[in-house]
Amino acid sequence: MSSKPAIGFYYGKGDLKNLANYEAVILQPEHYSAQEIKQLAKISKTYAYISLGEDSAKSGPWQLKERNLDWDTSYVDIGSSLWHEHILKQATSYFAQGFQGLFLDTLDAIDKYPEQRNNLLQLICQLKELAKSKTLIANRGFSLMPELQDYISAIVFEGFSCIWTNDGSYRSLKADELAWTKKIAKELQASGLDIYALDYAETEYLKEFAKKRANNYGFISIVSNRELTKI
Repeated sequence: MSSKPAIGFYYGKGDLKNLANYEAVILQPEHYSAQEIKQLAKISKTYAYISLGEDSAKSGPWQLKERNLDWDTSYVDIGSSLWHEHILKQATSYFAQGFQGLFLDTLDAIDKYPEQRNNLLQLICQLKELAKSKTLIANRGFSLMPELQDYISAIVFEGFSCIWTNDGSYRSLKADELAWTKKIAKELQASGLDIYALDYAETEYLKEFAKKRANNYGFISIVSNRELTKI
């Protein structure tokens, strides 16, 4: 069994030497050249971040008026054929860059727009067909289960025990929030998927709390800062 951590999330730039210490890494693809990714892929499995429910571009024909102010992104019309073409083009370029899989983010957009559920599942299905033998990892997207599990190899439970706050600090989940994550965790355990708990913490107390709780559920724990720039 490898002594390397199973997975790392890093949205910063460079640091290939430290990234090679992980079995798998999730990266922002625009931060790396094809040469860097192909070099890293010899040592660690590389996943490219891709957002399916929100768009960070300044404008786009698929964008809705409503925005996610936390990240300065626009929600999108997930059923738009132009959005599907845009996402598939992105994914194709990431695979050409040398990435060995995709990390599917912003799937929880359908909790805000539940009428888009089938459209999002269709898009994920298209990505799976494009990926072929390459693998997909989902960030949350619990409302897409059980269909989602047919397309992915693992799921990330972001904010399982600790989260960041808008004032720049971090906190553990409150009692009702912990009860909800416990309920979802029990459902995920029955899926047979690899499960990662991604938590945000700064103090040693919060870090240990997050790691211990993840371990209690058999989840692989990752704890980082809000920006995911610590590895």
